Amino acid sequence: MASTSHNWLSLFVPALKRHRERVILRPYLGPAPDWGRITFREWDQLLAAATLHWRGALASLEPGDVVGVWHVARLCTPHGPLTRRLRRLTGSRWTDLLHICGVAAAGFVPQLFSAVFTPHVVKALLALGGAEAVVFDADAFPDAPRESALRAWPAPGADALRAIVAEHPTTLETAEADLPAVGERDACAVFHSSGTTSGLPKLIPTSHLLMKTFIEHKFPDCLVSSEYDASSYVYNSLGSLAHVGSFQCFHAAAVHGACTAQASSMAMAPAEMLHMVRACGLNALVQYGTFVAAHIRAARDGDAHVRDALHAFRQILYTGVALPDEDEQWAADEGLSMSV
Repeated sequence: MASTSHNWLSLFVPALKRHRERVILRPYLGPAPDWGRITFREWDQLLAAATLHWRGALASLEPGDVVGVWHVARLCTPHGPLTRRLRRLTGSRWTDLLHICGVAAAGFVPQLFSAVFTPHVVKALLALGGAEAVVFDADAFPDAPRESALRAWPAPGADALRAIVAEHPTTLETAEADLPAVGERDACAVFHSSGTTSGLPKLIPTSHLLMKTFIEHKFPDCLVSSEYDASSYVYNSLGSLAHVGSFQCFHAAAVHGACTAQASSMAMAPAEMLHMVRACGLNALVQYGTFVAAHIRAARDGDAHVRDALHAFRQILYTGVALPDEDEQWAADEGLSMSV
């Protein structure tokens, strides 16, 4: 039977109220590097603004329809000039998370894309996913309506969302009672594989039950130690905020009152990691094994600051690939708190 209690957002939305004065996200602001600060209270209001916007903009769709979220950014290529290229579902902008959840809270199923997918691949995946519409970044990709061949709506930026909040200064917040009633096995989002084995990525629908299980069980079992209050953790983002790993970990961390510091990319280097420790209080590292190995090599090569940071982390979780044997042995000999 459909119920709002089956909706994974029924775990997330109350957390925005419980922890309203705490910091939910330290968004990456630039190459200095520097990070902003967004509280649970502000996130609650901005999510309500995004939900209000998408509930109105997508009113012609049916509840449960799939809505693609498409973000294209200007990137510097190795050959010099700036070119337009698909970057990620949202991913680099923190407002991406608000739009993904706003679309979901408005009663639809967001379909998210990886950083490497070309417009041709995205168009094919939208068709395979049965998407009825596309949400896109108008500043980065004004041609999205033509490229996708679907009904398309531009996503409002942070200033536009704050303007919606300003219009309702005392009343706008996300209400659990207003969440869509769903079945626990209904899809809450559609992610994708990398496409490395078959050429075209495979659709990975994720159910509300799976998302809730990750938040309530897998995340705390893997990434929260009984020695510490869960809300005292500061994690880094794994990569694109629209990637399944970062998306799940950000929302699970928030449900437990913890903060996420946004990395500039999944390949966060030792120097940026140290900046994040100092500026954001990063105390738990979550990265692909390739990049954790880079930190270990820096420490092994004599960088005392990196070595001290690795020792100070409550946990270092790596995924994707195994560490080289010599790095794994060094970490064990140093007594680092490592997990896979």
